[in-house]
Amino acid sequence: MNAHERDNALITIFMDRCLPLLQNKGHDYSGDEDALANFRRHGLRGIIVRLGDKYERLNSLVWKSQDAKVAGEKVEDTLVDLINYALLALVVKEEEEPEPPDRVLSAEETVDVVYSRSPLWRVKKREDVNETKT
Repeated sequence: MNAHERDNALITIFMDRCLPLLQNKGHDYSGDEDALANFRRHGLRGIIVRLGDKYERLNSLVWKSQDAKVAGEKVEDTLVDLINYALLALVVKEEEEPEPPDRVLSAEETVDVVYSRSPLWRVKKREDVNETKT
């Protein structure tokens, strides 16, 4: 296994750890009906605050670990939380600003992309994007 294959395998392992935790915490915080209700209530800015808190915790764990008074808290756990908050931020941002991004997925085809709880938006073909810019 080369370094690239090893890195991809590790990323897959970490992402497989993130999703179940995200789903379980969503259930515990908000229930089954709307697992992201608490994040929708405060929007993207609320998630940014939580990301900042997690960043500060990570900074503390890495740089001041010998002074830690909470036993058992791991750097890995905080990193997983940061990943999950970033994913939640993407979902909430999409709901708050459902306009299509200014990017092209393919020159040959138009791709319909549907996000959960957001309107359908269309990513245009390269030719269409170029026409609107000229």
